[in-house]
Amino acid sequence: MKNLVFLVILIISSCITHIKSGSFENKRDDIFHSENIVKIEFVFMKECSEDKCKTNQFVKTYGSGTIINKDILNTVSVLTAAHLCYQYSLSIKERGKERSILKIYNNKMESYEATIKDYYLKDDICLLKVIQYDGEIEKILLREDAIVPGEEIFNVGAPTGLFSYNMVNRFRGFYAGYIALGDPNNLKNVFNFPAVEGSSGSPIFDEEGLLIGIVSMFSKDFNYIILSPTVPELRKVLQFE
Repeated sequence: MKNLVFLVILIISSCITHIKSGSFENKRDDIFHSENIVKIEFVFMKECSEDKCKTNQFVKTYGSGTIINKDILNTVSVLTAAHLCYQYSLSIKERGKERSILKIYNNKMESYEATIKDYYLKDDICLLKVIQYDGEIEKILLREDAIVPGEEIFNVGAPTGLFSYNMVNRFRGFYAGYIALGDPNNLKNVFNFPAVEGSSGSPIFDEEGLLIGIVSMFSKDFNYIILSPTVPELRKVLQFE
């Protein structure tokens, strides 16, 4: 009889644990907005004369982005870092459009060609445009109230270009505060979480899934110090989206 009671308790405990685990995962995925996260791939062909090489040589640079809007014509706007867009613009001037390719990949590994809609180097904010986008997206909102130092935050993206079918990298971190870069009016938020090449442009969310920043710069000596445009800077660019 004792063994039977123990078995019943064990089964009930297993069910309760399973239910809690499932609800936790669902809540986290709502916060991460996985369907909106994209890998950005910038490819250009290196100059290569026929006497030096027989095939084209391609160089790839990776970044991350967030789809923040989709209109009735299935055209989407992708938020990312301006320094990526600036690099692509320079490549077009130097090599031409034929030798410069800009693509996004969603978490179903569907690829789409992208163009630059607009970018702002001072704020390091860029918007890409992708037409005929078939994927589903979630609505992403900007946070209204101030971020509190020490607050837990979440970063989602494609560091080092690592991004695969239904696999999106997720990182926990903290908001440290803000600093002025050169100009007292040029404020940047500072976050603490790991970032490497490919993290640029990746979104930063609070625990409610509200957008509070994107990865702009990080320290190569200590890659847990991340600079981001402030929420007012993001709102200024996104208000018409």
